[in-house]
Amino acid sequence: RQRQMCIRDRVDTIYVPAGDSLEIMPAVTIIFTGRFPLIVDTNAVLKAIGNETDSIVFTAQNHDLGYGGIRFLNSADGCTLNYCKMEYGIARNDWDENNPVNYGGAIYCQNSEVTILNSSIRNNRARFRGGAIYAENSKIIVENSEISHNSSREGGAIYLYNNEHTAIFSRNRIDNDSTLDNKGTICIDNSAAIFSNNIITGNSAINIMRMLYCRNSSPILINNTIVA
Repeated sequence: RQRQMCIRDRVDTIYVPAGDSLEIMPAVTIIFTGRFPLIVDTNAVLKAIGNETDSIVFTAQNHDLGYGGIRFLNSADGCTLNYCKMEYGIARNDWDENNPVNYGGAIYCQNSEVTILNSSIRNNRARFRGGAIYAENSKIIVENSEISHNSSREGGAIYLYNNEHTAIFSRNRIDNDSTLDNKGTICIDNSAAIFSNNIITGNSAINIMRMLYCRNSSPILINNTIVA
Protein backbone atom coordinates (compact mmCIF):
# COMPACT_ATOMS: atom_id res chain seq x y z
CA ARG A 1 0.00 0.00 0.00
CA GLN A 2 1.40 3.38 -1.00
CA ARG A 3 0.33 6.85 -0.05
CA GLN A 4 1.66 10.36 -0.32
CA MET A 5 3.15 11.74 2.86
CA CYS A 6 3.67 15.42 3.58
CA ILE A 7 6.67 15.86 5.87
CA ARG A 8 7.23 19.59 5.39
CA ASP A 9 7.70 21.59 8.61
CA ARG A 10 7.29 18.62 10.97
CA VAL A 11 8.88 19.16 14.38
CA ASP A 12 9.02 15.61 15.69
CA THR A 13 9.80 12.03 14.66
CA ILE A 14 8.84 11.02 11.13
CA TYR A 15 7.28 7.57 10.66
CA VAL A 16 6.65 5.35 7.71
CA PRO A 17 3.71 3.65 9.48
CA ALA A 18 3.41 -0.09 9.90
CA GLY A 19 2.47 -1.76 6.63
CA ASP A 20 2.88 1.41 4.57
CA SER A 21 5.53 2.44 2.06
CA LEU A 22 7.29 5.70 1.27
CA GLU A 23 9.08 6.42 -1.99
CA ILE A 24 11.42 9.41 -2.15
CA MET A 25 12.18 10.66 -5.64
CA PRO A 26 15.50 11.87 -7.10
CA ALA A 27 16.79 15.36 -6.23
CA VAL A 28 14.84 15.53 -2.95
CA THR A 29 16.61 16.96 0.13
CA ILE A 30 15.22 16.17 3.59
CA ILE A 31 16.45 18.70 6.16
CA PHE A 32 15.85 17.79 9.80
CA THR A 33 15.46 20.77 12.13
CA GLY A 34 16.24 18.77 15.28
CA ARG A 35 17.46 15.39 16.45
CA PHE A 36 14.40 13.58 15.10
CA PRO A 37 14.73 10.19 13.38
CA LEU A 38 13.01 8.82 10.32
CA ILE A 39 11.53 5.50 11.53
CA VAL A 40 10.56 2.77 9.08
CA ASP A 41 8.12 0.78 11.19
CA THR A 42 7.00 -2.87 11.23
CA ASN A 43 6.47 -4.29 7.72
CA ALA A 44 6.92 -0.82 6.21
CA VAL A 45 9.09 -0.08 3.18
CA LEU A 46 11.32 2.89 2.41
CA LYS A 47 12.62 3.33 -1.13
CA ALA A 48 14.85 6.36 -1.59
CA ILE A 49 16.13 5.94 -5.13
CA GLY A 50 18.03 8.77 -6.72
CA ASN A 51 20.30 8.65 -9.73
CA GLU A 52 23.84 9.59 -10.66
CA THR A 53 23.00 13.24 -11.36
CA ASP A 54 20.17 13.75 -8.85
CA SER A 55 20.89 12.17 -5.49
CA ILE A 56 18.67 12.21 -2.42
CA VAL A 57 20.06 14.00 0.65
CA PHE A 58 19.29 13.36 4.32
CA THR A 59 20.87 16.12 6.38
CA ALA A 60 20.48 18.33 9.44
CA GLN A 61 19.81 22.03 9.58
CA ASN A 62 22.18 22.27 12.55
CA HIS A 63 25.22 20.12 11.90
CA ASP A 64 26.25 20.08 15.55
CA LEU A 65 22.80 19.04 16.77
CA GLY A 66 22.28 16.59 13.92
CA TYR A 67 19.23 14.40 13.41
CA GLY A 68 18.30 10.93 14.64
CA GLY A 69 19.23 8.99 11.51
CA ILE A 70 17.13 6.46 9.57
CA ARG A 71 15.93 3.63 11.78
CA PHE A 72 14.55 0.41 10.33
CA LEU A 73 12.55 -1.43 13.01
CA ASN A 74 11.17 -4.80 11.83
CA SER A 75 10.62 -3.23 8.43
CA ALA A 76 9.61 -5.22 5.35
CA ASP A 77 12.01 -6.63 2.77
CA GLY A 78 12.90 -4.37 -0.12
CA CYS A 79 14.03 -1.24 1.73
CA THR A 80 16.52 0.47 -0.58
CA LEU A 81 18.73 3.55 -0.48
CA ASN A 82 20.33 4.23 -3.85
CA TYR A 83 22.30 7.34 -4.75
CA CYS A 84 21.66 8.86 -1.34
CA LYS A 85 23.75 11.14 0.85
CA MET A 86 23.34 10.63 4.60
CA GLU A 87 25.12 13.15 6.78
CA TYR A 88 25.06 14.54 10.33
CA GLY A 89 23.02 11.71 11.81
CA ILE A 90 23.67 11.47 15.56
CA ALA A 91 22.59 8.55 17.73
CA ARG A 92 22.94 9.93 21.20
CA ASN A 93 20.52 10.28 24.06
CA ASP A 94 22.04 9.14 27.34
CA TRP A 95 24.94 7.18 28.78
CA ASP A 96 23.18 3.82 28.78
CA GLU A 97 25.35 1.50 26.69
CA ASN A 98 22.40 -0.87 26.21
CA ASN A 99 20.03 1.79 24.89
CA PRO A 100 19.70 1.40 21.09
CA VAL A 101 19.08 5.13 20.78
CA ASN A 102 22.85 5.35 21.12
CA TYR A 103 23.53 3.02 18.16
CA GLY A 104 23.77 3.73 14.43
CA GLY A 105 24.46 7.36 13.58
CA ALA A 106 23.11 7.29 10.01
CA ILE A 107 21.51 3.83 9.74
CA TYR A 108 20.04 1.60 12.45
CA CYS A 109 18.65 -1.79 11.39
CA GLN A 110 16.87 -4.22 13.67
CA ASN A 111 15.20 -7.34 12.25
CA SER A 112 15.19 -5.71 8.81
CA GLU A 113 16.53 -6.05 5.29
CA VAL A 114 18.22 -2.98 3.81
CA THR A 115 20.20 -2.45 0.62
CA ILE A 116 22.44 0.62 0.25
CA LEU A 117 23.94 1.33 -3.17
CA ASN A 118 26.01 4.14 -4.73
CA SER A 119 25.64 6.27 -1.61
CA SER A 120 27.65 8.48 0.71
CA ILE A 121 27.50 8.09 4.49
CA ARG A 122 29.61 10.87 5.99
CA ASN A 123 29.99 12.87 9.19
CA ASN A 124 27.68 10.77 11.35
CA ARG A 125 28.28 9.60 14.88
CA ALA A 126 26.90 7.36 17.60
CA ARG A 127 27.60 7.45 21.29
CA PHE A 128 28.34 3.73 21.55
CA ARG A 129 27.99 1.51 18.45
CA GLY A 130 28.18 2.07 14.71
CA GLY A 131 29.04 5.64 13.79
CA ALA A 132 27.61 5.11 10.29
CA ILE A 133 25.75 1.76 10.39
CA TYR A 134 24.45 -0.53 13.13
CA ALA A 135 22.75 -3.77 12.09
CA GLU A 136 21.25 -6.31 14.50
CA ASN A 137 19.60 -9.53 13.33
CA SER A 138 19.31 -7.95 9.90
CA LYS A 139 20.27 -8.57 6.30
CA ILE A 140 22.29 -5.66 5.00
CA ILE A 141 24.03 -5.08 1.67
CA VAL A 142 26.24 -2.05 1.03
CA GLU A 143 27.89 -1.64 -2.36
CA ASN A 144 29.70 1.08 -4.33
CA SER A 145 29.41 3.53 -1.45
CA GLU A 146 31.56 5.84 0.65
CA ILE A 147 31.60 5.49 4.43
CA SER A 148 33.85 8.19 5.84
CA HIS A 149 34.42 10.65 8.69
CA ASN A 150 32.05 8.82 11.04
CA SER A 151 32.74 8.09 14.69
CA SER A 152 31.57 6.01 17.62
CA ARG A 153 32.90 4.47 20.79
CA GLU A 154 32.80 1.00 19.17
CA GLY A 155 32.73 0.38 15.44
CA GLY A 156 33.54 3.85 14.19
CA ALA A 157 32.04 3.01 10.80
CA ILE A 158 30.13 -0.30 11.10
CA TYR A 159 28.84 -2.47 13.93
CA LEU A 160 27.25 -5.84 13.13
CA TYR A 161 25.57 -7.70 15.99
CA ASN A 162 23.82 -11.09 16.08
CA ASN A 163 23.30 -11.27 12.32
CA GLU A 164 22.61 -14.75 10.98
CA HIS A 165 22.21 -13.40 7.46
CA THR A 166 25.55 -12.66 5.86
CA ALA A 167 26.19 -8.92 5.63
CA ILE A 168 27.77 -7.95 2.31
CA PHE A 169 30.07 -4.96 1.88
CA SER A 170 31.51 -4.73 -1.62
CA ARG A 171 33.40 -2.09 -3.64
CA ASN A 172 33.13 0.56 -0.93
CA ARG A 173 35.57 3.14 0.33
CA ILE A 174 35.73 3.11 4.14
CA ASP A 175 38.07 5.84 5.28
CA ASN A 176 38.87 8.37 7.98
CA ASP A 177 36.42 6.90 10.50
CA SER A 178 37.36 7.06 14.16
CA THR A 179 36.70 4.73 17.08
CA LEU A 180 36.84 6.17 20.58
CA ASP A 181 37.71 2.80 22.11
CA ASN A 182 39.56 -0.31 20.92
CA LYS A 183 36.87 -2.09 18.94
CA GLY A 184 37.83 -1.04 15.48
CA THR A 185 36.45 0.81 12.52
CA ILE A 186 34.49 -2.37 11.71
CA CYS A 187 33.12 -4.37 14.63
CA ILE A 188 31.70 -7.83 13.89
CA ASP A 189 30.03 -9.36 16.92
CA ASN A 190 28.48 -12.82 16.57
CA SER A 191 27.73 -12.11 12.91
CA ALA A 192 28.45 -13.38 9.41
CA ALA A 193 29.97 -10.96 6.91
CA ILE A 194 31.77 -10.77 3.58
CA PHE A 195 33.97 -7.78 2.72
CA SER A 196 35.20 -7.78 -0.88
CA ASN A 197 37.02 -5.27 -3.08
CA ASN A 198 36.82 -2.45 -0.53
CA ILE A 199 39.39 0.27 0.12
CA ILE A 200 39.80 0.66 3.88
CA THR A 201 42.22 3.41 4.78
CA GLY A 202 43.11 6.17 7.23
CA ASN A 203 40.92 4.93 10.10
CA SER A 204 41.81 5.28 13.76
CA ALA A 205 41.10 3.91 17.23
CA ILE A 206 42.22 5.01 20.67
CA ASN A 207 44.03 1.77 21.46
CA ILE A 208 44.49 -1.40 19.39
CA MET A 209 42.47 -3.19 16.67
CA ARG A 210 42.08 -0.08 14.58
CA MET A 211 40.61 -1.74 11.49
CA LEU A 212 38.69 -4.85 12.48
CA TYR A 213 37.37 -6.28 15.75
CA CYS A 214 35.77 -9.74 15.76
CA ARG A 215 33.95 -11.61 18.49
CA ASN A 216 32.48 -15.08 17.86
CA SER A 217 32.70 -14.31 14.14
CA SER A 218 34.66 -15.47 11.09
CA PRO A 219 34.24 -12.81 8.42
CA ILE A 220 35.49 -13.40 4.89
CA LEU A 221 37.80 -10.75 3.43
CA ILE A 222 38.46 -10.92 -0.31
CA ASN A 223 40.69 -8.61 -2.34
CA ASN A 224 40.46 -5.60 -0.04
CA THR A 225 43.04 -2.83 0.16
CA ILE A 226 43.72 -2.10 3.84
CA VAL A 227 46.30 0.63 4.46
CA ALA A 228 47.26 3.37 6.95
